[in-house]
Amino acid sequence: VTASAQAVHDASWISRNTPQGMQVSLTDVTFGTGVLSVMG
Repeated sequence: VTASAQAVHDASWISRNTPQGMQVSLTDVTFGTGVLSVMG
């Protein structure tokens, strides 16, 4: 889970830091989910 503004950045980081020979699959579900933050 990451902030929606960081999705491309985080996907790039994961891609760069995945060890050779490992397979990683990323699925962007941003538009299918929501978050409500209550602070105060």
